[in-house]
Amino acid sequence: LLKQNFKDMFASIFTLKQNYVTNGILSTQSCIHIWRPPRYPVAVHSYLLQLLVKFELIFPLNELSIPS
Repeated sequence: LLKQNFKDMFASIFTLKQNYVTNGILSTQSCIHIWRPPRYPVAVHSYLLQLLVKFELIFPLNELSIPS
């Protein structure tokens, strides 16, 4: 069950009509549009991002490393 939920959460980033990924970069401000409550409460968005980082599905960038 947890495995399916994780897959659904990750797939939700790429299966939206609106594309929130630009030049391979996903802004954390887009999470509210991708992971909508009540299924994904705002309080768990940072946890979901940490899981994606942990499994090396996304990589954090600091503002200085983002290309203009």
